[in-house]
Formats: sequence, C-alpha cells, structure tokens
Amino acid sequence: MLEKVLEVVASSTRSRLERDRLLAVLLIGSVGGLTYQNLADLRFGDVVADPGDGLRLWIDWTGAVWIPMTRQAEICPACAFTRWRHDVAPCSGRASMGPDSVAEHDCLSPALSSSTELNDSPVFVQLGVGLNRALTVREISALVHDVLDHAGRDRGGLDGLRDDLTIADIVCSL
Repeated sequence: MLEKVLEVVASSTRSRLERDRLLAVLLIGSVGGLTYQNLADLRFGDVVADPGDGLRLWIDWTGAVWIPMTRQAEICPACAFTRWRHDVAPCSGRASMGPDSVAEHDCLSPALSSSTELNDSPVFVQLGVGLNRALTVREISALVHDVLDHAGRDRGGLDGLRDDLTIADIVCSL
C-alpha cells in the first residue's frame, strides 16, 4: 500500500515543493494518527524534530503526539517534515539534502525547531501565496484523496500505517 502511494507521489507531475509538502502531509498525518483538522491547525511552533528520535507535535492543550522516525528515510515522517521545513524557510548554515537524497535521513541533523518568527505560521501552506495562508481541511483532504485515487486505494488504507511501520521496524531490528 505505502509503496504504491509513494510511487504515485514520486512519479507525479507536481513540483518538488508540492511533492515534499504532500509527503509530509501523508506521513505525518497517517503515522501520527492526525485528522485533516489537526494538520490544517498545525503551526511550526507546535513541531520539534529530534535527531534520531522523530517528531513531537503539540496538537492541543492535552499534550504532545510523538511520531517516531522509521528506519527507511523514504517513509520517515521526521525526514519529510525536515525537507518541507527547509523548503518553507531554509536554515542558515544547513543545506537540504535535496530531492535525490530521500534514501538518506534528513532528520539526523541537530534538533530542528522553528525560528521565533515562524512559530505562528501554519506548517502546511498554499504554495505561491506566502507563509500565512494555511491549507484548509478541504484542501488537505483533496490532496490525500487525489493520491489515493491514483494509487487505486481508499482512505482506510492509511489508517493502520503507524502500526505497520512500527512492526516493520521491530522486525528489521531483530
């Protein structure tokens, strides 16, 4: 399932920025068990990428969601976030590994948190209109459903992704 979705994203005619954003939406949303509303509400100040550990997201006042990194960089939510974060606001002294390096972990660099001016900016934004126009729930839903339709899958196929990735990591570590 996941391999087919990733193939659809990689082979799409979308720009690299659109693909990076889409991978971040798909991986963070599905592995973190987030709703489209959670993704639309997410601000950069709510996300911290810890090297070699994964992502911590503060969704609401109830606490944080931890999304672990995965052994495979291509399906690592922390790497997807790190690439997208670099696309939106490049960090001085830190170069993105680029689109040809998805097999390398981008998330192993020093801890990445947003600069103060980015804290209130939405994570998933419209491209070409600045950092202040968040994707709506409807737009996020449309992105996800478009990819799943092209992959010949339905939304339910992503629901168990976190468990599948965790089990795969446990098996690989044996």
